[in-house]
Amino acid sequence: MRYTFVTFFNTFSENLFKYKRDEVLGKKIVPAIIPYKESDGTDNTGLLENMFRNSEIFYLKKSEGISRDNERLSFIWSLKKLSHGKSFEYIMDGNDITETQGVYKRNTELRKEMFRKERLADIGGLAATVAHSLRNPMTAIKASVFNIKNRKSINKNAIDKKLDIINTKVNEAAGIIDKLVNLADIKTPQYQYIN
Repeated sequence: MRYTFVTFFNTFSENLFKYKRDEVLGKKIVPAIIPYKESDGTDNTGLLENMFRNSEIFYLKKSEGISRDNERLSFIWSLKKLSHGKSFEYIMDGNDITETQGVYKRNTELRKEMFRKERLADIGGLAATVAHSLRNPMTAIKASVFNIKNRKSINKNAIDKKLDIINTKVNEAAGIIDKLVNLADIKTPQYQYIN
């Protein structure tokens, strides 16, 4: 397709892609300034053919470009088809968002790191709470066992009372453990770019 080649390359494009006009004019857009595959795996092999057949769906598109020194660039562009009777031409206009994308990526990484650190802090606080909450019923169980073992005379009512305390405290500890297991089922949020 004739219109898959670079036919115009302005100063903005020269600065962005680090090519001089005469180095890129006449070359195929893919792979000269748009890679066959983007970093996220997007396949650009048939991008231009699809773009020119269905130009209306490419009013605003985010893409990855590639500069002369193989630096990956991010840009937003739009495509407009201009008809002149039986002939037509396409105008493509773009804006460099490489720096913005870098900030977005770093922001996403920082959010994930912050979430991880908050999660670790929560786990640390939870561990202290669980330790304290489990220590109380364990102390009561230990005291009841000690009292039963050290009784000189065996009073069935006293033993039953101590066994009831042990049973109650074991149930309290089991409840704490169940809550802890349920808390462990919380999933980490998944972040994604929304276009």
